[in-house]
Amino acid sequence: MAVIIIGKLAVQRELQDGTRELDEVMDFFIDATPLSELLGINRGDMAYIDDDFTTPKIRTSIIQHAIGQYIGLGRAYNQFNSSRLVLYRCHCGSDYCGVVSFGLAIDDRRVIWKDIAFESDFPTHQFEPYSIGSLEFEKAQYLNEFEAFSKIISESTS
Repeated sequence: MAVIIIGKLAVQRELQDGTRELDEVMDFFIDATPLSELLGINRGDMAYIDDDFTTPKIRTSIIQHAIGQYIGLGRAYNQFNSSRLVLYRCHCGSDYCGVVSFGLAIDDRRVIWKDIAFESDFPTHQFEPYSIGSLEFEKAQYLNEFEAFSKIISESTS
């Protein structure tokens, strides 16, 4: 089973004027490798720079809600109404540009991210699909990591 760590990833974004800027985004590290790297996604690309976990302080309630969804406490929701959790989306915040998402399954011992793939409602789209199938985590380690991340978020806003 894979080990998940939630952490910051340094990315370089290209601005409209052509200059580059160093930024930090949240990413999931799967066995020490960023998930975005496993998927072949450049998190500095405006098409995939947004997620529900990168933290300006004003997003604390969004982040806490997303944590609840990732640990199975709330119904997964996205704008396609597909009951899949969104990993990465466009900088504009709209799922309709296309997202990388997955289905969540939790049993007594495991948490499974099923069918991690590009999701869109366009039959043809400007971005090529990304997919790595499924990831399986040991439930206790997974829940502990999300609990620790939730604490960090709560403490950073108090």
